[in-house]
Amino acid sequence: MADSLAKEAHELVADDRWADAEPLRRREIELRGRWLGPDSVPVLSSRYILALGLFVQRRREEVVAELLDLLPPFVAARGEDHPDSTHARMTLAVSLLALRRFHEAEEQYGRVLACHATVDDVRVKAGRLRAFALTCQGRHREAADALDTCLQEAAPVLGTSHTAVLEARISRINQLAVLAEHALVERECQDLLGTLDDQDPRHGRVTGVRVYQLNSTGRYAEAEAAVRKALTDHAQLPLHVGLARCLNGQARHEEALRALSDAQEHPRAGTADSRLLLATVTAQALLGLGRPEDAEGQARQAVDAAGEARYPPIHHRALEAAITLAAAIAAQGRPAEAEQHLTRCAADAQAHFGPDHPHTLAARTALAALRRS
Repeated sequence: MADSLAKEAHELVADDRWADAEPLRRREIELRGRWLGPDSVPVLSSRYILALGLFVQRRREEVVAELLDLLPPFVAARGEDHPDSTHARMTLAVSLLALRRFHEAEEQYGRVLACHATVDDVRVKAGRLRAFALTCQGRHREAADALDTCLQEAAPVLGTSHTAVLEARISRINQLAVLAEHALVERECQDLLGTLDDQDPRHGRVTGVRVYQLNSTGRYAEAEAAVRKALTDHAQLPLHVGLARCLNGQARHEEALRALSDAQEHPRAGTADSRLLLATVTAQALLGLGRPEDAEGQARQAVDAAGEARYPPIHHRALEAAITLAAAIAAQGRPAEAEQHLTRCAADAQAHFGPDHPHTLAARTALAALRRS
């Protein structure tokens, strides 16, 4: 009976009918558990397949609950370094990321790195996603260092143009740009742009990082030229936002608002992270147009989106949103409230990014101006 249920479930899965296969798989697990025991390898293996079905159906909470319960006996039976154990832990980690449970995801990727010693796609992906989990916790320097370690290990073995290595390199320049390591970002972007085909989506991602870096250093005309060359109907959202940033930098705020309005049509515009980014840059454009009340409304939406994304105040985008909110409050003649925000922002930026980082300088400059007024 259990074998026939497993066979039927397998046939359904082969037709991508995971939901239809699920009740059969659960019944199979129940029957095998009675005969063989809940911690027998056949039962554990079927539970693993069930968890994969939940993952395919994007039922993340259920995936996490199932795998947290399954992994200890599964690893005990299979071994920590067994490919199925590694895959199960990677599935758990990516589900935790999707649920914004960043610290737990970081721990699971760390377990993979501790047990999967072979330098291959799996190890590089685990290292890259662990760094992403660190980023989401606002631990940008740790993320950059983790990616450095990953690349020093992987590049000599797999080559600098290997897909997994390229992904790690792109993740690294993202972190370096956030940390305002401008010379390193410029050099690595040029190298990657020379390696990737213009039609490769990764080319657009690298261009987005370069545009961010150019905007951060006040090279707005160069940023505009680069982003307009890369923009297409299917361009990544950061490119659209990069265009708005460079237009804001050139005091072309109405154009920036139009660019941001176009960006709202992007398929990913509704995510918390995207709403944080779009609302922050919109608030900056409105401030430039002398509309501080409207800017405050957008900045508060950005701060709320940062909370929804579960970013801590030290995350670079959350910090930018908070500084923008303080500027909007100050522009409306509420200096005490603005000073409270800016004092906290300046301290956070100084502690986590250093005294010369653009966020630190922006907060301290605004605070000094406020105290002089």
